[in-house]
Amino acid sequence: MKWFALTLVAIGGLVLCGAEAAEAGDRSHNRVHDGLEHRSFHRYQTHQNAHRYPLTYRQHDGLHDNLQHDNYHDRLQHQSAHRSYRPVYRGRSGFSFNTRRFSFRFGR
Repeated sequence: MKWFALTLVAIGGLVLCGAEAAEAGDRSHNRVHDGLEHRSFHRYQTHQNAHRYPLTYRQHDGLHDNLQHDNYHDRLQHQSAHRSYRPVYRGRSGFSFNTRRFSFRFGR
């Protein structure tokens, strides 16, 4: 009976540590999304402000190239953030959760 109780306490501790790590991962993941959304808003504002004044074709083309380049880097950062934080479900036989610094697996 002692071993059963000790096993339950150990599993409970692992679950609590995993929940804290997941919550910390959620906060950092949300910060990444907030930053990406903020930069997207600034790109939109830059685009709107630039079109208030007449632009030559070269200036207009350069503006859009710069905005698209910034957007490309944001997409790469977004993809990178989702690769480092993604829960992985393994069907009915088990579950695993992975972040950059923490990995938890239950079942097969």
